[in-house]
Amino acid sequence: MDLSFAKLLTTVYELEGLLLVIDKHRSDTPAPVLEALREKAQSAAALAQQLQLAAEQKPQPAASHEQEATIVKHAAAATVQPAPVATPAEPVVATPAAPVEPVPVEPVPVEPTPAPVAEPEEEITVEEEPVADNDEQELSVGERLQRSMSHDLRRAFSLNDRFRFRRELFSNSDLDMNDTINMIEAMHSIDEVEDYVYGDLGWDHDAQEVKDFMEIVKRHFAR
Repeated sequence: MDLSFAKLLTTVYELEGLLLVIDKHRSDTPAPVLEALREKAQSAAALAQQLQLAAEQKPQPAASHEQEATIVKHAAAATVQPAPVATPAEPVVATPAAPVEPVPVEPVPVEPTPAPVAEPEEEITVEEEPVADNDEQELSVGERLQRSMSHDLRRAFSLNDRFRFRRELFSNSDLDMNDTINMIEAMHSIDEVEDYVYGDLGWDHDAQEVKDFMEIVKRHFAR
């Protein structure tokens, strides 16, 4: 998939989430959400213009040799006129032609092609990877993948996380969960998120599912 098209698709998904938040809160929509909507809309318009320019500048494919031969064949068939029907003529006695002596052909000397000289291969040096600290070594493969994707808060949650948090924190409501994630993604600091989660939503600090949810959010704001 083209990189610009992938970015445009992700931006459209984010716009959809922000519009759902605004539709739910209407006049009570926080200002950061409206600002995020404006930025995403401008980004989507710019990406769409890039795709249009790329499509206009894309060269048209040239006709292949088989297509050119077919076109020439049809053109020749269209211009050939039918030959007139000849009337029978008197038989003509042909005289035998004189024999043609073959012309000797001298062989053309072929110069041998020199074998290509192999270039010496460049020496490849392998840099040793830095040894991670104890905390990094204890992370599982899934947690490392999750941490690497935490710059996008939606993708920071694995499929199991989404099922678990939706059941434990949002009463199995996809709408409430997406609404909360969009609100958090529009905020600017982890302190603002904690005020919203512990104050507005009234979540328990000591609940394990709340701790796990906030750990993923903190990774997102730490990048």
